[in-house]
Amino acid sequence: MRVVAAFVMGVEIERRYLVLEKPPFLLRLDSLDIEQWYAPDFAGLIPPDDIDMNSVHEGVRIRRRDKEWLATLKGPWNGISRIEEEWKIPPMDCPIEWPHIHKTRYLWPDSGGLVWEIDVFHGPLEGLVIAEIELPEENHFFTIPKWAAGEITAEPGWSNAELAVSNYSDIMQSIVMFSEEE
Repeated sequence: MRVVAAFVMGVEIERRYLVLEKPPFLLRLDSLDIEQWYAPDFAGLIPPDDIDMNSVHEGVRIRRRDKEWLATLKGPWNGISRIEEEWKIPPMDCPIEWPHIHKTRYLWPDSGGLVWEIDVFHGPLEGLVIAEIELPEENHFFTIPKWAAGEITAEPGWSNAELAVSNYSDIMQSIVMFSEEE
């Protein structure tokens, strides 16, 4: 299978925060149903020729966002930035043994014109809530909402790929340790 259409290349500049209590305003926001699988290899997909394969990790994230399907390759963190390469793919039957997460993403516009993505996880991660914000540049000023508990950007164990092989009790242990460090 060769899919090259709708390729997006760039640098993702993102800050991620743990949310200890689900904000009550979420029900008033737009949302997306998202499932993500983490394939151990390229899952038969051939990345577009434009991708510098030396700048990304091995493996691919396959995402179903409502009815849209995307493949994504990401590079290692460099501060709060990393390379992100994404392209549209046709729907796939992802094997059950691939690490997987399911979440509802709520979109919350802040007063500074940025949009926070608040992910409420389902399945083994039920109860976990993480908020992230993509910034136009690393030093861009933004206000951290009072419902965001603590930053987890680039922290080991908190990427979605790592969460996909975890469960809520593991996460709760990390949260207790995280709270004790502050």
